[in-house]
Amino acid sequence: MKKILLPLIVGLILGGSITVYASSNYFADALSNQDEQIKNILMEHYEDMYKQRGQQQHTDMMSVVQSEREAILDYFKPKIEELVHDEADQRREEHIKAIEQASNELIEDIYKMLEEELGYEIPRG
Repeated sequence: MKKILLPLIVGLILGGSITVYASSNYFADALSNQDEQIKNILMEHYEDMYKQRGQQQHTDMMSVVQSEREAILDYFKPKIEELVHDEADQRREEHIKAIEQASNELIEDIYKMLEEELGYEIPRG
């Protein structure tokens, strides 16, 4: 009986070990067989995150561009307003000088006309 039990016990122990090893090997193989799928999932995740970050960065940079645009406009608008005001003042002064000159010429012309009509010189002033 010992001759029968010993090989039976050894067979059961070895059979169980082989079964456990085989099943653990099966699961390791199952995981190894998914390596491409895992890599694809991770690459898709990377690409999605990269796109999202790129879109967020684009949005952020457009906000910076808009802020800088507004800052430039705010900086130059008063300068342009001052320039236009100064140019308008200069043109007004030029017009005033031209009007005064035209007025003085007209006054002188009227004096000359009166002097010709009257026959004598009229004092100026």
